[in-house]
Amino acid sequence: MIRNFNILFSDTKNFMMNEVNRLFVVIVILFLIFGTVVHCEIQSLKTYTAENTREIQELINKTNKKIDYRYFNTTKSLEEIHNVKINSKTGEIK
Repeated sequence: MIRNFNILFSDTKNFMMNEVNRLFVVIVILFLIFGTVVHCEIQSLKTYTAENTREIQELINKTNKKIDYRYFNTTKSLEEIHNVKINSKTGEIK
């Protein structure tokens, strides 16, 4: 067991003696760190966006419930002029 560890350590030492290999190891480590940071940022942005979307949808629903469409008098005059029925809540013409 110890002999295997010594062989592994000496092989690693020999591998790291070469400047190209050292640079390769550093680039791989930096790439892994960068990838981890980007992944964490994307996940936090997704949760933040989902929360904001949910809040905005709730505000839109509350606002739609508060609107009283009876006070849009143009609907009545358009219905009388063109002889059609307008649904003032959805804007559909029947």
